[in-house]
Amino acid sequence: MSLNLFKIQIPEHKLHPNFKNVLNDPDLVKVLEKWSKGFVDRDNKIAKQFQETFNSTFWEIYLYACLDKLNFRFDFEHHAPDFCISKNGHEYVVEAVSTSNPKNFTPEHEKLKYLEKQNRKYFFQSDQEEMHEEVLSLATERISNSLRSKYSYYLENYQHLSHVKNKPFVLAIGAFEQPLFYTQKSGAISRVLYGLKSAKYGVNDQPELNYGDTTLKHNGAEIDIGLFNDDRYEYLSAVIFNPIATIGKVRAFQTKKLKYLTYDTVRYNDFGPETIKEYGIPHRKYHESLLDGMYVLINPFAKYPINPDLFDDIDVTVCFNAEDVRIKHRFLYARNVWNVGFDNSQEDTLQ
Repeated sequence: MSLNLFKIQIPEHKLHPNFKNVLNDPDLVKVLEKWSKGFVDRDNKIAKQFQETFNSTFWEIYLYACLDKLNFRFDFEHHAPDFCISKNGHEYVVEAVSTSNPKNFTPEHEKLKYLEKQNRKYFFQSDQEEMHEEVLSLATERISNSLRSKYSYYLENYQHLSHVKNKPFVLAIGAFEQPLFYTQKSGAISRVLYGLKSAKYGVNDQPELNYGDTTLKHNGAEIDIGLFNDDRYEYLSAVIFNPIATIGKVRAFQTKKLKYLTYDTVRYNDFGPETIKEYGIPHRKYHESLLDGMYVLINPFAKYPINPDLFDDIDVTVCFNAEDVRIKHRFLYARNVWNVGFDNSQEDTLQ
């Protein structure tokens, strides 16, 4: 039976703001229906979750579309984990998880409220260092929390299942913990997994990397980082991450182009230390692939390693550690979508 994400299953007052925005836009609906084609709802509740909480299901559908694009085959026979996949004789299990805002913090869909509260405006240029560090700090905390929780759940509930045992376990983390989540690039996930606190180019364009073993949460508590720097998480083989898996990506795929939408992008430059920045790209001229912005981050201490070549794509970056990175020219680091017109009726709440 085909998956119907948009047949309303809950009272209107419970509908998530992001879902209501998508529901009112037939072009977005068409793209998401295409991405979810072939997805099997084994517990018959994913549509309800999509309508009520949105982000976790949005991430799961996007992940499914990406794995399909990479030519993995799916086995939906088992109830859990989320995906049992195979390719070229390799079998993996993949669990999706999404970050969310801490209690009393502004949720991701209230971007304008957040900026007003901060009494400052956020521009795409990277010179907003203080604000960017705030984004990275909260993202680091929430990604770490989600990873630890899911890893514990794997050890307690999945590890010894017959279809999971002795197979690489991959955690796919969607970041939705704050209004500016889409600006974090790989900064937070690199802190969590490899302990990389900062990276910049110094004298003679040589990279200057700053590592650490711990960082502070917003409440002052200390947490460990660099979780892939030893064998503490040996049963977690890799992490899939994409901070720009947003409605802005869905917009890029829609057939009808909107004259009041423009895109700003930051891309990797393989020929120098400066990134490639492009501003004000009209919607009708903008192109973005499904996989653009995706990272596959390897655990070098994994008991059951993955084959990174199975994820090879021009738009996918594979990190073997913080310094050994397989990245291709014009990889999409970051993207912002601007509504430059006066029609706010379809304004995106996810960038």
